[in-house]
Amino acid sequence: MLSRARAGDFIKDKSPMKRSLGLVMAVDEETGLMCVRFPKAGRDHWIVWENNGQYRVISRYEATYSPNTKELLTK
Repeated sequence: MLSRARAGDFIKDKSPMKRSLGLVMAVDEETGLMCVRFPKAGRDHWIVWENNGQYRVISRYEATYSPNTKELLTK
């Protein structure tokens, strides 16, 4: 089983869309989607949270996120 990303993790997109490296901004467990910011593309994308090989978790760190919205809090 491949590891799932959490808010604050960096991921490498391995899908055919070739979006490069992204930062997970929020995870919505209810819908099974996560919002990922791809700076190279200049926008955010909602992608499937269940990892079926479409992304690889590059870096994990303890992120501070809002308990209500589960969105990453940036300083």
